[in-house]
Amino acid sequence: MLGSGLGTTLLYAMTEISLLHKEIIELFKKYKYNWDTSSLPMNELHEWSDGVSQLLSIDKKTISSKMSELFWALSSVQLSLGYTLIARQTCQYPKGIKIEAYNEKDIPVLGISEIHLFYHLNNAWESIYRCWERLSAVLCVLLYPDEEKKLYFNDVINRISADPTFTENPKLKLLQSQIKYWNKVAKERNKISHFESSPIKKIQYESSLAKIYGSKNQFIPKISFSSANLLNEINKVKESYYRIFPAIISVKDFIENYINKKLNLKMNL
Repeated sequence: MLGSGLGTTLLYAMTEISLLHKEIIELFKKYKYNWDTSSLPMNELHEWSDGVSQLLSIDKKTISSKMSELFWALSSVQLSLGYTLIARQTCQYPKGIKIEAYNEKDIPVLGISEIHLFYHLNNAWESIYRCWERLSAVLCVLLYPDEEKKLYFNDVINRISADPTFTENPKLKLLQSQIKYWNKVAKERNKISHFESSPIKKIQYESSLAKIYGSKNQFIPKISFSSANLLNEINKVKESYYRIFPAIISVKDFIENYINKKLNLKMNL
């Protein structure tokens, strides 16, 4: 009896998740967002990693796992951004609000939609950050397989830039140009992680006295209230999400050029 009830509950939950996922896909279409994992299918990532592992004599499972982690990090960005868009649909002030209130009941209250929006927005930043971590891991395992220390993306690129082995790689400048996008993501993620995880940080209150007399012949209190433009916050995430796929391609092209020179061959990947 218990098993039957549990099965029904699981079936219902699966149905609800399917509906949510369908809504995410529809919202991506509505707002014309790219679904980048469709341009980066798992099977092609594994084919690429298999070819690279053979040419560089690197353990196949090691590089394959790194590419899988990259795919799932990118998938997490899309889902978090999708849930953010779901929350956006019912936010009361998506463009933010700036008002002056003279009565406590007139002060806007943060709604459940806004709370969900910032929760998933924070998750999206974390997942974007994770994508860059995975990219640095791919570069390290292929170019510096003996490195035991964790290197962030900018650390890896700076090391590559100072390495005579790579100075003539025609894709080096494109790879170096990705640092500014990594820096932006790292700044946003660290700010959320260490200082501003609360959505209340996006709201500003300022109390003062209005130049209006009350019933007792004294100035009445005034509260200036402003909240963040949620559409701008979402667009910042969208812009950084759009930088992931070009960064992946720049890493791929750099690695392929490195292998071409190292082994004096042409890759067709």
